[in-house]
Amino acid sequence: MNRLLACLIPLLFIITACGVKGDLRPKGEPIPNAPTAFSFRQQGETFLLHWKSPTTNQDGSLLKGLAGFRVDLYTYTPVQYCQECRDQQTIAEIDIGYPTPAVIQANKFYLRESGIEAGRGYRYRVYPVSTNGQTGLAAEAKRIAAIPPYPPDAVSITAFDRGIKLDWFLSEPGEIAGVNIYRAVGDELLSPEPINPQPVAGTSFESFGLENGTRYRFALRTVTKVGDNSIESTLSEVVEAIPQSGL
Repeated sequence: MNRLLACLIPLLFIITACGVKGDLRPKGEPIPNAPTAFSFRQQGETFLLHWKSPTTNQDGSLLKGLAGFRVDLYTYTPVQYCQECRDQQTIAEIDIGYPTPAVIQANKFYLRESGIEAGRGYRYRVYPVSTNGQTGLAAEAKRIAAIPPYPPDAVSITAFDRGIKLDWFLSEPGEIAGVNIYRAVGDELLSPEPINPQPVAGTSFESFGLENGTRYRFALRTVTKVGDNSIESTLSEVVEAIPQSGL
């Protein structure tokens, strides 16, 4: 009897296994693609990183559960850059619902990193993280920090009907590619993007089509070129005015 049972038990396992079809392992969760439009620019002694959320997974399916992002930094000297080095540190973990320290504007994330050192290299990688805990492909960008130009000086503002005029002084006119102008309405934060599509040459600028009776605030950054990169200064002083009819 015992010999019969010993023969039947292996046979039962074989029959059971034959009834199972396919892979017994659970299928893996989809992995997000990398963030898009990732770049960063130098403003004074800070970098402003910006990117857009991915919309698809690596398998081509629609990304439905994005929890946020992880931002890693690797610093290096220009002669010792290592693409595969893993000695990077996480500088921010961003929840898509509560993005602080990042801000969201026009479907783009902005994150400011301070304390950069001129002459040193900085490589940033932004990883998407899904709600199921999957870390996706990283978007990557790197550059060497430079000495920024001086900001515009003696900035003044004059209001008129549905517009304003800005005037300023440049202490390094021969080295400046132009000026970027940033605006805010009321007590809002200054926009992370300048209102001018290209750096403004000269020392004055007029903005039209504004709302009379609304308070506008402006600040400026000078722009210079270092190789292929544009470098902005720190912000100038903030000036404000309220356009009025009859001015």
